[in-house]
Amino acid sequence: MAKKAVKADPTQWSKESRQSYAVYGIKEYVDIPYFCWRCGKPDVFTAEDQKHSFEVKKNYVWQRRILCQSCWGEANTIRKALSTCQAQWAKAKSSLQKDVAFLSHWLKLLTKLEEYVPYRPDTAKKNMLTKLIKRNA
Repeated sequence: MAKKAVKADPTQWSKESRQSYAVYGIKEYVDIPYFCWRCGKPDVFTAEDQKHSFEVKKNYVWQRRILCQSCWGEANTIRKALSTCQAQWAKAKSSLQKDVAFLSHWLKLLTKLEEYVPYRPDTAKKNMLTKLIKRNA
């Protein structure tokens, strides 16, 4: 299968990307095949997706995909659920710190997210939740 090319417009990149040396070398985007970090399934970071990512969403130009569409969707679902937990915690910390079901659910989500991202586990939050669960068990 031939790689598709789409013309790049570095003037549309984020400020950080425009300061990168890529601004001198990238004239077009081409499809980039890769294997999903989580499930190993082959996928493609298409030239069109790159153009949208770098020129519309203003993501850093050296960013690369590591998750297939399916795993990326699952990771986003987990992130939304974590955001909900964080918001609930901010509103009702005093009562939720005794709610073992809530704490366990939040800890499970944090642990599950680690399957999708190879960096930055929230160790401090996981430790806090583990201590609170043990205290209230």
